Amino acid sequence: QADATVTITLGVGSSGTKVAQFTFKYLKAGAARIDDFSPAVSYTDGGLKMTLTVANLPSTIIAADLTVYFSATLTSSATTLTHSGSGTSAVATIECLIPKKSDAVAVVLTPYVRIVKSGIDDISATFPASFEYQAPPDIAFASLLPARGPIDAITEVSVKLYFFPGVADNTDIVITLGGTEAEVVGYFQVDPSLDPKAVQTIVATVKAPCCTDAILPGKVSTLAWHRNFPIRAAVAPSGLQYQYYSNDLPRVVENGVIGANSGAYAAQYSSTAVSVSMAGVPSVSGPADVAASMPISGVKTALTVLYIQRATDKTAELRINFPASSAIPAGTANTVTIVFLGSASYTTTFEITYYDDRNPVVTS
Repeated sequence: QADATVTITLGVGSSGTKVAQFTFKYLKAGAARIDDFSPAVSYTDGGLKMTLTVANLPSTIIAADLTVYFSATLTSSATTLTHSGSGTSAVATIECLIPKKSDAVAVVLTPYVRIVKSGIDDISATFPASFEYQAPPDIAFASLLPARGPIDAITEVSVKLYFFPGVADNTDIVITLGGTEAEVVGYFQVDPSLDPKAVQTIVATVKAPCCTDAILPGKVSTLAWHRNFPIRAAVAPSGLQYQYYSNDLPRVVENGVIGANSGAYAAQYSSTAVSVSMAGVPSVSGPADVAASMPISGVKTALTVLYIQRATDKTAELRINFPASSAIPAGTANTVTIVFLGSASYTTTFEITYYDDRNPVVTS
């Protein structure tokens, strides 16, 4: 018998008549039916476990007799089937794996379970509600610790990644630094309560490639992807790119830029003195031996070096004055170049971000 639409009329009078409708499904007496299923949504990666509760399933049915049809081409075999109760209280719990969809296009489906077994009529039961495939989110970089390392020694780097597809082992994770694949030595789920096959946040530990003529000081392209989903590769923004350095060349140490708001910031509407901690600094006699500059409105602009103090271990503290400039967009990282005069090769860079100091800032 065809499904029926049930209409309920609620209330009359000054508030008017309220009408609610729902669909009522007629089933053959004793017919198998799916009462519940979970989850109702999955990314197109698939692979997650689905649990179904089915009533009126013959007790002779085993898992091998069942096929779950998400569509005509997306099917999954039951992995487990457990019968409980008897008579009108008989219930079967079925588990299967949600199949991977061949593309990342979202779609809403109405799956069904089909049972074919010798001696029993072909049984089919439709899900009581629709199932939805969603397009997966893009992988994104969250952090690199440390974010830099020497060109001539191995550095282990912890890379935190958002929205990473399910991982079975280290070989699923691909991270490249400067185009060279880094060795993945381990990983962990940030939320271990999640199904390992689910899209989630992970932290992977890699060994940064080193010790070859191809590894040069400076920032390098930093990418990450799941080996089974290379099309969803994440490209790290400038602030999260890995940086190589040479112990023989000057460099700004990690977290070594302290300006406004105790960070790498300068104010748009008042000048800012910024302290810069460095290593590998050549011999200098004073500020006159150092030049600093940054682009303002597309023009290379000299900055005033207020102070430099170098220690015997080649570390140094540098102080630079950043002028007020509303021409520099707030929130944008700007590259500052430092040159130690007397040797053009003694050049290094760091980033400073201007902010609108007319607005209040939350510092903690």
